[in-house]
Amino acid sequence: MRRLTPPVSTCLCRATLFFWCHYISMSRDEVVLDITPPSCASKDDAQRKELLWEKREEEHLRKIAERCSGLSKRHDVKSARCRWYYRAFGVPAAILPLIGSAIVEYVPAHLSYAVTIIMLCAAVSSALNTFLDWGRKSQQHLDYAGRYGELVNEIESQLCRPKSGRIACDVMLERVKERYGYLNLSAPPL
Repeated sequence: MRRLTPPVSTCLCRATLFFWCHYISMSRDEVVLDITPPSCASKDDAQRKELLWEKREEEHLRKIAERCSGLSKRHDVKSARCRWYYRAFGVPAAILPLIGSAIVEYVPAHLSYAVTIIMLCAAVSSALNTFLDWGRKSQQHLDYAGRYGELVNEIESQLCRPKSGRIACDVMLERVKERYGYLNLSAPPL
């Protein structure tokens, strides 16, 4: 069998050989390297002060805290609803087959379809619970309710301190913005 392309090692050797032949044939006048020293012109602004805590920043953080508090409550409600669905579809899926198997001997022949209906209801209930995954959804919503609540607590703990005892305002704003954005992007839909 014949190879149409040369092996990789041959290609690398040819490329290296080409580079060295080209490098040796160049004169020193053709090579121009721009070597600039590290930038000393870029300095921090010595006059710049950190962002001070003012009413505008506090109001902005309070608005974010209110939104987070509302989202936390909505996720709590959604978690409770999903937990209710999980139980509403899970209990019949467990109990109906037991009832159907217990009464199958006592049901007259002309009512045998009743056991079939009971088993069918159990299967539908189990399928809904499996495919809609109410238990996982409930846990996710509960988790995000807690995360939004933590962000509210962090904001409130900073705002209740005297201004001199708080962390830098710009640091706090950036931290809250990142966490709030992450929570909004990754939270399950309501």
